[in-house]
Amino acid sequence: MQDHNTISLIVRVGESNSQSSTITNLAKLQAAQAVFAANQSGPLSAPGQPGIGFETIPSSELKTLGATDLITMNRTEQRHIIYFMETIVYPNYPVNGRPIFANESYISLTSGSVAPLSRGSITLTSNSLVDPPKIDPGVSPLFLSPLKLIYCPLMQYLTNKADFAISRRQFGKLRQILASPAFDGITEGSNNGEVIPGPNVTTEDTVAVDA
Repeated sequence: MQDHNTISLIVRVGESNSQSSTITNLAKLQAAQAVFAANQSGPLSAPGQPGIGFETIPSSELKTLGATDLITMNRTEQRHIIYFMETIVYPNYPVNGRPIFANESYISLTSGSVAPLSRGSITLTSNSLVDPPKIDPGVSPLFLSPLKLIYCPLMQYLTNKADFAISRRQFGKLRQILASPAFDGITEGSNNGEVIPGPNVTTEDTVAVDA
């Protein structure tokens, strides 16, 4: 049993660059539904995930991150990381950090490992179909800390130290992307528009990828 390890930045932007205010405002949502029903146009005609990309981490960096298992398994040529941008708040249940306001607009920048090394397990408990199996997601003790800055169930599979190191790497990469000229004129506010986890969390902070 395995899953992707994901981490997101939630960023404040202008209303024209986001669907979040439409989704959280009933009147706007109903108006958008009417427009789409009439001529298949408007905010609901565009996907909430308009940008996606992949990255292969060089073998030398995999060694530095402690992900030598990927090298041993001959998985150096595959894509290791997925990046995607969503015009909504994702995950949609953030905790702590700066509050999310219904009258503001947001996008999310998310990165996930598509080559995780952490493993959980699913074990049969009996020979009966009605008895539930024993599910062990392999939750790392690193993530039992009360200092939770982001909550995302998909990140409860970082029992392998290399997966944790890669997630910390991706946290910094997302901030590099957000600071790039491509987002000039799109984000609003200080800190390149980042509101969660926010400026009080440094890129090297261990709890930045706590989940």
